[in-house]
Amino acid sequence: VKTTAFECAWRSDTWHSQNEYVEMYDVQSPGLRVLTEEQLKRPIEGEIRIINGAPRVYTPAVVLNESEVVDFLQHGASYTDFTKQFGSGCSGWNHEYYELPPIDGAPRYLCLTWDEEQNEIYAASVCDEWDTLRVVWKQEKE
Repeated sequence: VKTTAFECAWRSDTWHSQNEYVEMYDVQSPGLRVLTEEQLKRPIEGEIRIINGAPRVYTPAVVLNESEVVDFLQHGASYTDFTKQFGSGCSGWNHEYYELPPIDGAPRYLCLTWDEEQNEIYAASVCDEWDTLRVVWKQEKE
């Protein structure tokens, strides 16, 4: 296995609430593993999954039904109400990820994009381990 390593720094960013900096990438077949400075200082607790192209610490929860989620969002997009109904997801900045039933054994996830200040979900999409597959709901602009 050929391994290539290089270093880079992630700029401080308002979207990145913990201001963790990427210290090193290790490129190995078949993918890319990203380690942050904070991850190198503490043990990672929980399951690690690749979701929408990024490694995430994932806590398994209830598998959601896509049509129930879309129906819920069509009647209101409050993030607080959503988490009361469906529980908390796996966080990723201004995204929450929830597991959906797999198709042909391949994992799928619901990705909610939300605005913390407004407490509103403004989009929901389905993704797999590497890509966004489709948008299933988007908040209509007023």
